[in-house]
Amino acid sequence: MASTYLYEKIFRESTEKTVFTLVDPLTQGKILARFDKLMDENKNADKHRISHLRISILPAIAVYQGCQDSGIDMDKAYRIAHAAMMKSCQNSSKVMTAFGKLPFSFAILRRVAPSIMLKTYDDGLWNYDWIQNDKEALRVNAKSCPYYETCVHYGVPELAAIFCEGDDKNYGSMKHVGWGRTKTLAKGGDVCDFYFYKR
Repeated sequence: MASTYLYEKIFRESTEKTVFTLVDPLTQGKILARFDKLMDENKNADKHRISHLRISILPAIAVYQGCQDSGIDMDKAYRIAHAAMMKSCQNSSKVMTAFGKLPFSFAILRRVAPSIMLKTYDDGLWNYDWIQNDKEALRVNAKSCPYYETCVHYGVPELAAIFCEGDDKNYGSMKHVGWGRTKTLAKGGDVCDFYFYKR
């Protein structure tokens, strides 16, 4: 039987798909209805932005707002969105942990990072500057962030910090590559200062 919700398949492939194990059927419907509305409002987004919107940003907003539409208070709605995001990071975190065990993992990272940035993290969205890329460290400062900007646009700036924490979970357990940031836009910084270094 066809789904009542136009974008349900996309949601079930998103970073927030595990939310369905955390909420009741009524809330599931509210989340999917909210996701449909968000997707319709952003259907004309450019190709670089839309991939981030549909896989991560809009699903998280839909969970947060859909839970509240279902009568769940804001704090609990945040905890649900957070739990779904952290659960979704488990597989990617395992991949990065395994990659980080390679003794030459930092050398690989610094070689492929520029092309990954060009393909996935369009400069028009992140407005980033390369600060360092040598044998010791890789540093990039992003002066804008579509994750934070979209959350602000939809009146949920507090939600953006979940995505920052997702980065920490994904990159924070590599044996031969260190990871850190001193600030992010979502947490009041003037830039997001991405920092990888050789261990």
